[in-house]
Amino acid sequence: MKIKERIKNIVLALLIISSVCLTLNIWFDKKLWPDGYNFFSDITQKIFGQKVLKNSGSLSKEKLALPKQLVVNNASKRSIFYETDEAYDTIITPVKSIFIIALTSDNYTKSTSDEWNSALKAKSIFVSYPVAYDSEVLGNILGVQKVKTGSITIRDFIISQGDIASSSLYVYIRDYTDQSIKKCSVRYDKKEFENLLTRYAGSTTGDLPYSFELNFDKINSDSQNVTISPDVVLSINRTKHSSLYSINPVFSRSNEDFDSETVDTILKKFSFNINTARKYTEPDGAIVYVENYGSIKIHPSGYFEYKAIAPDKGVSLPVDADADFNSIFTASLNFVTDFWTGVVPQSELNLSLTGDIVNKSLSDVEFTMNYYINGTLIRDDIQNALTGEISPYALTMNVSNGKITAYKQLIRIYYTGDTDIENISTIEALDKLFASKEDLKNTNVREIFPAYINEGGIYAITYAAKSDSGKTVLIR
Repeated sequence: MKIKERIKNIVLALLIISSVCLTLNIWFDKKLWPDGYNFFSDITQKIFGQKVLKNSGSLSKEKLALPKQLVVNNASKRSIFYETDEAYDTIITPVKSIFIIALTSDNYTKSTSDEWNSALKAKSIFVSYPVAYDSEVLGNILGVQKVKTGSITIRDFIISQGDIASSSLYVYIRDYTDQSIKKCSVRYDKKEFENLLTRYAGSTTGDLPYSFELNFDKINSDSQNVTISPDVVLSINRTKHSSLYSINPVFSRSNEDFDSETVDTILKKFSFNINTARKYTEPDGAIVYVENYGSIKIHPSGYFEYKAIAPDKGVSLPVDADADFNSIFTASLNFVTDFWTGVVPQSELNLSLTGDIVNKSLSDVEFTMNYYINGTLIRDDIQNALTGEISPYALTMNVSNGKITAYKQLIRIYYTGDTDIENISTIEALDKLFASKEDLKNTNVREIFPAYINEGGIYAITYAAKSDSGKTVLIR
């Protein structure tokens, strides 16, 4: 009995000490939980299992090193894999290893578009990144100290089995800027590579033809002189995608008011003093905060805009004054991740780069990003109430000499539903594109990809087409 009494006394003493500590924390205005912790969200996740409450992701270099799609070709068989596919991880490991060897190779020779197209149809893996990278930047992302491809921009490459008699694979790399092609041989276990193709190339090529296999890369007067880049993969069959929903964590429609904690966190992330910043409300309901060196406007839609009064008054990134592009690039990605983790804790970061990373010599750079879910782009366009201009980006970040001078972002949480929605085939999308009123005459379409669009609060699935000039058209 004495032992039980002693245990009770110890437990009681610990409870009293704990209560005193919590009381002192409240008295001195300290947080009971770490930054980003939400007790009610955590309980909700455990009880109801909501899909929107996940650990925050990271916009890291490791994530950027993952290509958007892998097209596995095995002569008469072909399949496409995205990051969310189970087989993706198995395929990407040897792909990255082979590509890294190619980036450090000295034996490059010139190749041709005909050879490139032949490699696409043969036993190969066609790899595409979501944006084009300067070769040195891409090498840095992949951990390569010295890239030997020369100063080119890379978005696509092919790993081909090559000649049967040869013990090496061929890697074809295309310069995104001028479309010139280089190739090199890479020593690799060809039997292992062939087994990979046999295992994962499952569909017939007729279901997933390349544009050049249907002559869509040739000028046709019936299609407004619009051509499709030869290596664009087209789907003959319709596809299914998960239904999509979103939450605006900035403004509550039920209360018709901003979430004060979210707004305060946005201000803190841009070094605004909550107590001294001047505040006013605009006619459209947006709230504006002004400090000595900049302003922040937050809209009820969840869209907000930060702007510094001058380039040297922007928010400083943790980089040296003479920092190179790679350091600024990394610091910018870290800022976006840190911002998201603070403002929308325990919700997954689904942002990915949308704009090419090629002008690494500029002191003033702009990064653009969009939300993706299960590898599919989300276009939740924001229209400027004054100018009528539509922003196709979920995030735009301007950096000058290591300082953030402007930052715009739509803060929105996306999650998938339990039902599927059907998308038309790429062929049907092209028919709509050719018949549309968009001025696409004498244009080459470089990319066609599925995209979610917001239609009056309901998300539908369609396709987006991007031309050589960078213009993107939503096919409705």
